[in-house]
Amino acid sequence: MRIHKEHILEVIEKFDIIIYPLLLTESGNVQREHSFYVPCMLQTLKIKDIDVLFNVPNASKSTCLCFVFSFLPPYLISNLIVSCLREYPLAVVKGEIGLFKDCCVFNIDRTGCAKFVLAKSSHMIQLQVWQWDEVDTEVNQAVLKIVEREINRIVNTRYKLKTVSFEKKWKCETTSFSFDTGFLEFDQVHDGENYYCEEHATVHKYKDYWSGEKSKAPRRISSDQQNYVRMSMIVLEVLSGVLYDRLYIDTKTGEILDRDKLDITEMCKKYCALKINFPSKGFRKIEKVDEISTNEDTIGDDIQRIRVIRNEMQHSSVFALDDTRYQTLITIVHDMLTRFDQRNNPAGESYVKRLDEIRKMELETRSFEEIKERMKAGNLSDIFFMFEVQEQILNLERQITPRPNRNRWKRVQQ
Repeated sequence: MRIHKEHILEVIEKFDIIIYPLLLTESGNVQREHSFYVPCMLQTLKIKDIDVLFNVPNASKSTCLCFVFSFLPPYLISNLIVSCLREYPLAVVKGEIGLFKDCCVFNIDRTGCAKFVLAKSSHMIQLQVWQWDEVDTEVNQAVLKIVEREINRIVNTRYKLKTVSFEKKWKCETTSFSFDTGFLEFDQVHDGENYYCEEHATVHKYKDYWSGEKSKAPRRISSDQQNYVRMSMIVLEVLSGVLYDRLYIDTKTGEILDRDKLDITEMCKKYCALKINFPSKGFRKIEKVDEISTNEDTIGDDIQRIRVIRNEMQHSSVFALDDTRYQTLITIVHDMLTRFDQRNNPAGESYVKRLDEIRKMELETRSFEEIKERMKAGNLSDIFFMFEVQEQILNLERQITPRPNRNRWKRVQQ
């Protein structure tokens, strides 16, 4: 059991039971916590005063969006919190993490000036965004899209709960998260109109935080976001092509593979099945590509680099790369593509030239959103890939490791 401990934990994490959460450091960087959390086992309940704990002004709160369920399975909120902790860092206040029983607070950006809270009460899951700077409805919409996607994935794909359904409604900005009546429909009131709030027995003015009707013109994406987009494009369009070409060369069957149906994970599986060009130090769990030494420069080592770089982009929670990290990755990729230009002899432009073209490309907000969605869509099970690889290696070792000839040993003894 002990030798399989890491694998067991990874499987449990895959099923949204435990999580190694991301935390935002004082320097604005995101780092992974070394201890795993089990949200379903937390006992501390702070739903009523969670906004007080984080000292959130009423002016910084969005309306409270409510996913109102016909029946809400008790474990759904824990699964949802774990899913969102893969996308967003966990918020911390006064040294206390913002993770409680049926409630969690997440950082949206590196400044900590935009957060959102998920809170369960009765038959609903509530979502509220807190923005201390100028309100950006695009941020609200992006968070809502991810949360709703994960709820649908858990309900319809993970557990296939055909009898569970929900409606999206809303309450006012200053609502108590324990208040579970008096919901309003989204088409009931329009931006700037007054409405009667049942919870506070008074009239409020409605602000449209969720539909995007008042969204401003797209802003120019930041330098860190541009770095993320470029590196993701390099992964999707250049490194994927490198691996496809290498797989075609080494398969040696002349079979034309359908590239549209092959992402990097699938191509790595197929390449591993060839049982050639293993990494110098074997397949191992690698968090960052920097862990692979520059002396490890075989085909197998570079294929492993491609997979690890893809994982870093795909599992990013902030969708941004600072200049230092970006330049580090560019240097590693450039050296790797130079080697593959010599190995693969690609048709048309060289891999290095394709890399340079992406580095010079003009980018827009639309490019950023499209790349984010493409990277999320490729969120495949790299854990199970590693299981398959290790099993294949064990089988290969059994085949090539010579067994002692006991009969011969007995003859020598005689």
